[in-house]
Amino acid sequence: MDPTSIIILDVAAIFVELCMFQSVFTRSNVFYDLSEGILLAGSAAFGLASYLKTLGTTLNTAFAGQFLLIIPVILGFLVFTRLTRYRWAARYSVAMTAGVGVGLVFGATIRTDILNQIITGVSAVTKATPVLGKDIVSALIMFVGALATISYFTYTTRFGNLFRKGPIGFLAKLGIVFLYISFAGGHYTINTPVNMFIDLLTRLYRIFGIA
Repeated sequence: MDPTSIIILDVAAIFVELCMFQSVFTRSNVFYDLSEGILLAGSAAFGLASYLKTLGTTLNTAFAGQFLLIIPVILGFLVFTRLTRYRWAARYSVAMTAGVGVGLVFGATIRTDILNQIITGVSAVTKATPVLGKDIVSALIMFVGALATISYFTYTTRFGNLFRKGPIGFLAKLGIVFLYISFAGGHYTINTPVNMFIDLLTRLYRIFGIA
């Protein structure tokens, strides 16, 4: 892409970002509605083009000899039967996608998001070694936060009162604090304006050499 086209796209992106960013300080107005329409229409058009390209690639590969790829193409077309009187056929696509997705993701999610995190936190504390570029204090805070959060989500009759009203009831209250911190750090209303502002400054610097 030539530099002129890049500058034009950056200016258009800056205009859309300014229209959306001003809604943080003002009420929704025509500029925000315009930028929202551009975003939704552009995302829909890009998604449709990507799906059509993927469909064409899959069909070409299937016709080249890999006939098993016809199965996902058929399942994809069955989704559109929801727009007809044969909408029951779309259930097969949803069932297949959900079943295969859960089967593939379930094991990996437990291993990466739960088991590996527990092993990493416990190892960092017991061996007193830095982990993931963090110091020992950070590893200890991560371990305590994970333990406190787990205690907060213990709802069983046998252990629920122990973690809430018993001698270690403070763990559940500490877990609430860690949950509030994590929600605040990853909240949409905070991250989106900040990321939008950083992207705006980056584009201004690229075009005008300012900011």
